[in-house]
Amino acid sequence: MDWSKAKNILIIGFIITNVFLIYNIQKDMYNRNNVLIVDDKIINDTKSILKEKDIGVDTQVPKIVIEMAPLDVEYETYDEDKLKENLVGARGLLTIENNKLLKYRKSSLEEKYFLDRESALKTAEDFVSKIGFKNKGEEIWHTSEYNNRYEILYKQSYKDMFLEDSYMKVIVSTNGVEAFERIWLKPMEKEKSKREIMPATKALLKVMDDLEEVPRPIIIKDISLGYWFDRSKISFVNAENVKSGTAFPAWRIVLDNKEVKFVSAYDKY
Repeated sequence: MDWSKAKNILIIGFIITNVFLIYNIQKDMYNRNNVLIVDDKIINDTKSILKEKDIGVDTQVPKIVIEMAPLDVEYETYDEDKLKENLVGARGLLTIENNKLLKYRKSSLEEKYFLDRESALKTAEDFVSKIGFKNKGEEIWHTSEYNNRYEILYKQSYKDMFLEDSYMKVIVSTNGVEAFERIWLKPMEKEKSKREIMPATKALLKVMDDLEEVPRPIIIKDISLGYWFDRSKISFVNAENVKSGTAFPAWRIVLDNKEVKFVSAYDKY
């Protein structure tokens, strides 16, 4: 018997067996965690394609590809009497449109506050807490200053992901809180089938068509994954009266001019 030939056959057999085992271990790990990783080369190639269109990426591009289910949501409704009770001492007009868009505007304006960014943020936080909307998944999205006023915009998050399109807006001046708006979503915990979402790199390539009319150069400052309740998919007649619907997984892409673009994460690729 040719032992040298037999030994080579055994070595090749062991190599094939080990490769098969490694493949199955990795496959099972990915299936178990529902996670795939985008290669750095793909990310760099994507950035190169964007650069040709004078689009830069000044943020980390997510590498993880996961499975997500749609999320049923309904608009939060308001108890007007309870809100008025919370606003005791605040003179202003409180209105609720379609039982989901809350608006408050102060009626008397008497300068009594020193105002800078820090004091404006504290005044906004105190008001949100007083009216009963603190710790509802709110995150400060941005703060802007104009005409001796600060506008503090809050966005909603759900399980460490964004939930659009809901917001709270507080306008603070030397008179305190001059105006407040809120429209908020309530996630409904229901079991739904999960589907694999498209990679962030694919979303970046798809968004190029939406950027054709945006002046160059363009810098992408953030790309993140979350849920988007796209009201444009609802018929114009019913849009204002809709009470609930489905928020689908989406990529949110933020430009340096503060413009925001959404790309459905369920599109085939």
